Amino acid sequence: MPIGTLPEGTIVCNLEEKTGDRGRIARGSGNYAQVIAHNPETKKTRVKLPSGAKKVLPSANRAMIGGYCGVCV
Repeated sequence: MPIGTLPEGTIVCNLEEKTGDRGRIARGSGNYAQVIAHNPETKKTRVKLPSGAKKVLPSANRAMIGGYCGVCV
């Protein structure tokens, strides 16, 4: 599902770093990323990565909602 369509605060996993790369971020057990904010003017979404860093990604990038086994939120 494109991350630009997800509400802020959504927990996601298997997040694409570049559009179409089939998911490179938050793929391990217990890892997840969180959608923080959207900017519809630039079509970018800000996400919090498993490391705690924040990254701006294209809103067209896809992710799976939820986390892999072992995610306690």
